[in-house]
Amino acid sequence: MCASEAVGAAGDPAPPAAPSDDVVTAATSTRHPRCPRVKSVVIATVTCSTVAGELVLVLILLVLVLVLVLVLALVPVLVLVLVLILLVLVLVLVLILLVLVLVLVLVLVLILLVLVLLVLVLILLVLVLVLILLLVPVLFLLVLVLIVLVLVLVLILLVLVPVPVLILLVLVPALVLILLVRVPALVLFLLVLVLILLVPVPVPVPVPVLFLLVLVLILLVLVQVQE
Repeated sequence: MCASEAVGAAGDPAPPAAPSDDVVTAATSTRHPRCPRVKSVVIATVTCSTVAGELVLVLILLVLVLVLVLVLALVPVLVLVLVLILLVLVLVLVLILLVLVLVLVLVLVLILLVLVLLVLVLILLVLVLVLILLLVPVLFLLVLVLIVLVLVLVLILLVLVPVPVLILLVLVPALVLILLVRVPALVLFLLVLVLILLVPVPVPVPVPVLFLLVLVLILLVLVQVQE
């Protein structure tokens, strides 16, 4: 039995022993020796690319901020420069227009003065000719014009101011004196005007009556001047 066991022991091969952990690690390390290094390189590359992208974004943002600051700093200056240029142009245009207006006004004033002088010269020439040709009738016409002007003034005063009754008391004796005693009509006419202006009475007189009396005085004055 011992022999058979020995024969059996000698005939059957022994089972292989299980490999240890060191042998497995060595085998794997010999198959893929660079795997940990590749992983580290990939991680480093990704990290560097992200950092570089962030840096580029930061630089772009800084450039944009600088551009905005420059624009904000330069725009008011440009606006002020444009406003000043526009103001200068407007002032220049206004001055040019004022000069043109003044020149036109001066020209118009000179033209008007020349026309007025011409008219005055013509009037003086006409008056001189009339005085030379018809001296006495011209003096008569001047007296008549003065009388008419005084009468117009009296009528204006009569319309504006209440007419006193005393005017009738002065005009009627004046007419009687002119007709009977031949007192100078101009003196009586001036006395009547003075009384009209200086001695007002609140009792009114009809204006047509006084107007007729004034017309009679005018006729009497003309008759007296002709005599």
